[in-house]
Amino acid sequence: MTYQDLIQLFPQQWHAYTHHKFVQQLIDGTLPQAVFKHYLLQDYVFLETAAECFKELESNISDAEQQRILDQYKDLFALEIPHHAEYFTEQGFTERDFHSIKLASGSKAYLNFLQTASQTGQAFDYFMALSPCVIGYAQIGRDLQHAFSQGTHPYQSWIDIYSADSYQNQARNIESTLNHAFSLFDEQKKSEIKASFKTACELEIGFWEQSLCQV
Repeated sequence: MTYQDLIQLFPQQWHAYTHHKFVQQLIDGTLPQAVFKHYLLQDYVFLETAAECFKELESNISDAEQQRILDQYKDLFALEIPHHAEYFTEQGFTERDFHSIKLASGSKAYLNFLQTASQTGQAFDYFMALSPCVIGYAQIGRDLQHAFSQGTHPYQSWIDIYSADSYQNQARNIESTLNHAFSLFDEQKKSEIKASFKTACELEIGFWEQSLCQV
């Protein structure tokens, strides 16, 4: 089993996530600014919470392979979070914006899913729960990059984060490492992986949807 096999097993969920109306409006530049701002603030909490889970996992990992996967995720977040900070400044966000964030229901559900996965005692459960976000955004980044001419898009700076070679390469590294890990698991664990993938895709759909509902 490979990661691409998972995508083929759940094509409806994967397509609904990576080709959501939010994404399509982002691609053609018609996504309302208010919707995008709501999404960015929710995503800020998501990224901060996911990064906190890394710290919890690191204290419990004793396996060299799991540490390698964790390091790959941390390296990717180290690319992503600083870009977001720059973009927030560019968009005119203030400290008040961050202190007044109210988590939407979709965000709460997704973060609960991640936090539960991080507390199973098996680090791979968390890596799997987070993987559709990483690999899906890489696909979206490629789609966005190919959809318009460089420098002509209203959300160019955000697109640059996920279409950049650095993000794309790290996402590919994570996918490759996950593929290797899959080969070591029995059928019971693979069934759990499939269920986690499907749930994460559905939560990603809800994450887009909650921001569209703001207008």
